[in-house]
Amino acid sequence: MRSTYLAVLATSSFLMLGCGVKNPRLISATTADRPADVTLTMNARKFEFEPAEIRVKQGQVVELHLVTTDRKHGFELKPFGIRAELPVGQPVTVRFLANQRGEFEFRCIVFCGMGHLGMKGKLVVE
Repeated sequence: MRSTYLAVLATSSFLMLGCGVKNPRLISATTADRPADVTLTMNARKFEFEPAEIRVKQGQVVELHLVTTDRKHGFELKPFGIRAELPVGQPVTVRFLANQRGEFEFRCIVFCGMGHLGMKGKLVVE
């Protein structure tokens, strides 16, 4: 009985931790104990991200400081579990480990007007 209880408790804890990965305010143990290899400020405004393309090397810890000044926007980099709302004038910082090579799209996830669907960019991990 006790071993069943411990197994259920361990599994539940693991699942709850896994659910938190998408919260940009949580930093995984992989990145928390390492300084950022790449730190960038990204501006979200008028249906575009600046810079619209980010290039990093595989294995680097990336820290993005996301800022918007015109209206509320969002930022999603789905393959790395990043999803954040960006309130006007309140910078949001996200960190992730660029652990897979390739090109990955990031996009705005808060409807921001007629150009919303075109508000996207690209992360290139070399």
